Amino acid sequence: MDFRGREEKFREADRRYAELKRQLDARSISDEDFEVERQRLMVLNEGHWWAKSRETGDWHYHDGSAWVRGTPPGYQPPPTDEASDDRSQLKQGERLPSSQTTPSDSPSTHDRNGRKQRRGVLRWIIVAAGLVGVGFVIWLLVPYVAPYLQGEIEGPPSEEVPSSEEDPKPAPGYALVEDDSGNLSVEVPSGWDEPLIGDASEEGESWSSYLGESVGASITSSADLDTWYTPGGAAPGVYAVASRTLAQKYTDSELVVSDVNDGFRYQCERGESQNLNRSSYSGRMQTWNCLGNGDVGSRTLFTVSAAPEDRECVVALQIWAYNEADRKEAQHILDTFEVDCGAI
Repeated sequence: MDFRGREEKFREADRRYAELKRQLDARSISDEDFEVERQRLMVLNEGHWWAKSRETGDWHYHDGSAWVRGTPPGYQPPPTDEASDDRSQLKQGERLPSSQTTPSDSPSTHDRNGRKQRRGVLRWIIVAAGLVGVGFVIWLLVPYVAPYLQGEIEGPPSEEVPSSEEDPKPAPGYALVEDDSGNLSVEVPSGWDEPLIGDASEEGESWSSYLGESVGASITSSADLDTWYTPGGAAPGVYAVASRTLAQKYTDSELVVSDVNDGFRYQCERGESQNLNRSSYSGRMQTWNCLGNGDVGSRTLFTVSAAPEDRECVVALQIWAYNEADRKEAQHILDTFEVDCGAI
């Protein structure tokens, strides 16, 4: 079988991918535009879709359930630039070999006109042969393309185009917790109780009860949730919400001491207040030094307000710590919470 037509498709995809990658590296196109154009480079060959990997540019084919790295049948990758460099490094005075001999005497005007006519005829022959070749390739592809057009075979989902990147995993000893919508997430110690998702005001004071509206993006997680909800109970944990209303109603400095957080001034002494800075978030953190009840010793409360650069929404957190290990876990929580304000 003649694979020439398909080889041209793969070669064109290789060339186009290299051009797109250069544009992406130069930031002349966005990641989204690169991804759209990359997916347009997929080639159907012998019943399989082939696609270029986003990062490596390697070819992968879809086996019906997953993308598998491979080399398209009958296809040779294009030569590297090194081969062309060899031609440019000839010694001074040397000439490239010629496939034709040039007569020593000058050609007549008649000969030149004759060559022009022959070249014109040759171009038309090449164009006609090219059209015939395209028609032949289309005829070869009909048995493979028709089932896709008729809906008999399900094509590979575009979002599964191969990528060398994997989803980030939680740090050892921690578990990733997300709210029901997946718009708010945080890593908590893996030994903590099953987290409570949603702002359950019946469990105690919450931002929903103060705002008079549901703060749906909410997570409560603790080493012992029953103790967490017992007044004066000694259980480290975190209560986190994400809200647009809180971002509009309070500044970061106000939020760490207002409404839900205001009640702590009756049982705790306000400590250090400092800025919170992460690569993609900024805000304020207030430390509270609190006395325990009964057998419960002193404890530390951190109230935090943090937001992305545009402050489209804000994440409000309360984190209780009782010892140095708890404080290290509190720092990990502050380092790993994430929010998607656009979906809040």
